[in-house]
Amino acid sequence: MDAGSDDVIIGISCHKRDYWLAYHLNNILKWHLARIGDLPVRRKKTIESLHYPLFHYHDPDNRIAVFMLANYHPQGVLFPEYRNLDYFLLLNGQEGLRKSASMAESIRKIPHILTATVIRMDQLKDAELFYTDLEMHLMEINRSAGGRIA
Repeated sequence: MDAGSDDVIIGISCHKRDYWLAYHLNNILKWHLARIGDLPVRRKKTIESLHYPLFHYHDPDNRIAVFMLANYHPQGVLFPEYRNLDYFLLLNGQEGLRKSASMAESIRKIPHILTATVIRMDQLKDAELFYTDLEMHLMEINRSAGGRIA
């Protein structure tokens, strides 16, 4: 998975817990987000990784993969340029690209959502490093789960 033209991110500001947000996104968007395993992200200045909660949903009919992850960890922010956002939805696939604006509008209607905004991939400072970490994590999950993550 590389940062590509089929990818879009919706940034969400919501002070509720990740499972609360996943539940409401599932209800309003008819998804089935499920927590898969915390995403280890390498920090630039140290060898250690921080682990961010990661949820996943794959819709083969519409050829879209959705990843939801938190922006905050007690020891660091995933994307510092977006400190005002608590969560990110990474939409991979043409359907997500086409429907991202209407999805963001639907998300804003959920109670306790302060904002939901579409972010262009080129606006993320460390997008390539993030994609590398995500891809490696998904390969590890697929190895251990027998190839169930698409």
